[in-house]
Amino acid sequence: MLANGNVYFSCACCILSSSFQVNKLFYNLTHHGIIWKRFLQRLGPNGPALPPSMRYSPQFLTSFEAERLVIRAITVHKNWILPNPFAVSFLPVQAHRHILSMVVPPGGKYLVASTCNLAKTHYSLVVYVLDHRICGIVPLAETPVRGKAYHLCAKYMNVEGTPSILIGYIRRKTLNGNKTANG
Repeated sequence: MLANGNVYFSCACCILSSSFQVNKLFYNLTHHGIIWKRFLQRLGPNGPALPPSMRYSPQFLTSFEAERLVIRAITVHKNWILPNPFAVSFLPVQAHRHILSMVVPPGGKYLVASTCNLAKTHYSLVVYVLDHRICGIVPLAETPVRGKAYHLCAKYMNVEGTPSILIGYIRRKTLNGNKTANG
């Protein structure tokens, strides 16, 4: 029985030492940025949509950013194909207005929202920064609109040579002065 115990112990040590070597290899392998950048290229259209800026071009991405993008893309895809996708986290934010609809441009750094005041008498479009270094989610810009904005969409475009977020929406025609068709 002692011989069997010694054999078992030496086999367990071999397995542990080989797993440490494999884990160390994987550990070192995952710290090479080119691997994550290649994974990101292989994801193709299933990969995360990135803002069209020099900072997010493949040659300027750090290995950490590329790793995060790949892991997030795979995690989102796995969650999305589930019959009942689950929310990983909830982040309550004081918007101080009603959020009627919202859209996130590619890259997930900004959120564009159609909003109204608490009395539902004034409508506006608000652009929020989602990853502000101090406060988390903060409003960046707000512009008033005549009525509720429907079918909100946002994308990056160059406007007169300046990189910008282009916001499109549909609004209903006003009836009798300032009352809208939706009430």
